[in-house]
Amino acid sequence: MLCLVLRECLICELSLGSYVLIVIKNPQRVKKQKSGSLKEAFSQMADVYTGPTKYRARIIILSAAYLLHFTAFLSYAGFFVNYLLMPPFNWPADRIGLLSSISSVANFLLVMMVPLMKMAKIPETLIAAISCAMCCLGFGVVTVARSFALITVANLLKGGSGVALALYRSRLSKVVKPNQYGQLFMLLGSFESLATLISSVGLYQVYLLTRKWYPGFAFTILVVLEALALILTLWDGFIARRQGDPDHTELLTNEQTDEQPDDQLLDANSFNPNREVTVESDSLYAVN
Repeated sequence: MLCLVLRECLICELSLGSYVLIVIKNPQRVKKQKSGSLKEAFSQMADVYTGPTKYRARIIILSAAYLLHFTAFLSYAGFFVNYLLMPPFNWPADRIGLLSSISSVANFLLVMMVPLMKMAKIPETLIAAISCAMCCLGFGVVTVARSFALITVANLLKGGSGVALALYRSRLSKVVKPNQYGQLFMLLGSFESLATLISSVGLYQVYLLTRKWYPGFAFTILVVLEALALILTLWDGFIARRQGDPDHTELLTNEQTDEQPDDQLLDANSFNPNREVTVESDSLYAVN
């Protein structure tokens, strides 16, 4: 347990430290500024959530939903095997391995269905909400399940967890500027390490305190986390509906400040097939 704690702390520190080092050594890679410092590095990281953008609320909501879902998913994956090895189950390793294989296959099939759902014009918010609802129901079944059949059903329901993780990242990429992708996912990676540390230690401690009167009580915490993620997902869908849910291209056009859209820089003469083009010595093109 101590090794796990030290490992996750090291991962979190490396994630934050690597980004801080990039900003200090080469701040132009993140934003044009005269000099780099530790204060500027953390300011750049926080700018993802505090910067002047009309999508700030959606960025915060989607990040919170992603981290809640990730914490629940990771807690279940790390604790579930130990849960079945201990009383009152005492299952052999081959049965647990079979169960894990079934869950992995279900997760793979559901993730592969996402492109088909998007081709069918199914909103991403609806797909993510269904995935969270399936996980919430699956965790709820585990709290009361004692047979192999029920636990298998719970694992099949939980198979949609990977779908929501992918869709949260997809939706975040639509409301964040391209030059902030690194900042956003670096922060999420650091929070993921903290979530791994807290969930691995905290869920097992809850199990130790409640195993005598209700062994499955620890999974009710995961149900609460998934329910909160579901609420935030639906909330983001409501806000996106009011804002028009812009795609990547529309977001770049709306957020431009220093550059004009390309259609304003072109005129009818630009497409004249009889125009003459000459090449100057500095390799720039001039139109006569």
